[in-house]
Amino acid sequence: MRNLFIIAFVVFVSKANAQLSDPFDMIRNPINYDSIVHFINDSSSYNSPRLEDAYLQSLGTLYSFIGNYNKAEELFIIRDTKKGYIPEHKEELQLKGFGVNQDTLVKLYKQYNVVMFNEAHHMPQHRAFLYSQLEVLKELGFTQLALEALNDEDTEISTRAYPVNNNPELITGVYISEPVYGNLLRHAIELGFTLIPYETFKLRREKGQAKNIFSQYNKEQGKLVILAGYGHIEEKFPMMAYHLKKMLNEELLSICQHTKFDIEPVFPNSDNKDFYLQKDPNECYDYCLYHKPHVSDFNIPYWYTWMNFKHVDFANLYDEAINGSFIVQLFNPNEVNGIPIYQYFSEESTEIKIAYPKSDTYKLKILSKEKTVEKLVNL
Repeated sequence: MRNLFIIAFVVFVSKANAQLSDPFDMIRNPINYDSIVHFINDSSSYNSPRLEDAYLQSLGTLYSFIGNYNKAEELFIIRDTKKGYIPEHKEELQLKGFGVNQDTLVKLYKQYNVVMFNEAHHMPQHRAFLYSQLEVLKELGFTQLALEALNDEDTEISTRAYPVNNNPELITGVYISEPVYGNLLRHAIELGFTLIPYETFKLRREKGQAKNIFSQYNKEQGKLVILAGYGHIEEKFPMMAYHLKKMLNEELLSICQHTKFDIEPVFPNSDNKDFYLQKDPNECYDYCLYHKPHVSDFNIPYWYTWMNFKHVDFANLYDEAINGSFIVQLFNPNEVNGIPIYQYFSEESTEIKIAYPKSDTYKLKILSKEKTVEKLVNL
């Protein structure tokens, strides 16, 4: 009887792990239409409290990869509310008087040799913001970019000049397979930044990350920019930034982009500031940065303008009927196993737009239940 119980338990755990690995397998591998549709429609398999949290996180992350940003945020709000992170009544944060523009950020950057930004892994707009800052940071002497998400096994990323996802042979980074993150890397390499991978999964992860940055950062070659997830840039023990600050023996600039769970930012109606910058009252970071939300009339969010992306109607590129949902992707045809420049999962309508960085020839790929289409398009 005991042996039967053990066998049953192993089978259950194996099935649970197989389910939970699905979305991240899809992210590590080139996007697959059938797997995405199956996982989106498979919520009934994750109804238990133990599995629901992982399912919501995985599905939210997946939606952020396929351009459904509002859905990604919605799923994380549901997850975080269930976990008790988001209180029933949030404190309103009035941001009147905290509005700044790019010049204010430049003045801040000039005061430091190390500038750190964080991101929520399901919110590519945080990556788009750093994309928008890289050129001015380079002009101010920042030449090195440390990335938590960068796989140290991809030693050819800088010479190849684009991220790849050719699992199992090579993947530049799990989160870097998200198109906005991929474009951030392309932009950084184009500007001449030296890339520093620093992630570690040892027991003392925070200190290990700091050691990896410290050992690779060369002050003589310029200043340093860091992009980390969530609280790793907190300057209090035991987080990575705390240890790095001690190792470097100097002040660092930490800018948090992820809104705290217990506050609701209230933006002024009558000003035209680019950003809202508030000193962190908890002193975990130097500043909290809030981006004023805007409503987009189509599937390309307003923050794509931070990367100077253009957009075109999908119908102008492909005018044949598509029954049901589909995935549309845009690739650089010269990149071997390169990740998409843009991708979007359309569940109902073909009335969507496709985003692209500059006029060029691209490979358009359409994945649906009925067919897979590939063609070159001039934009």
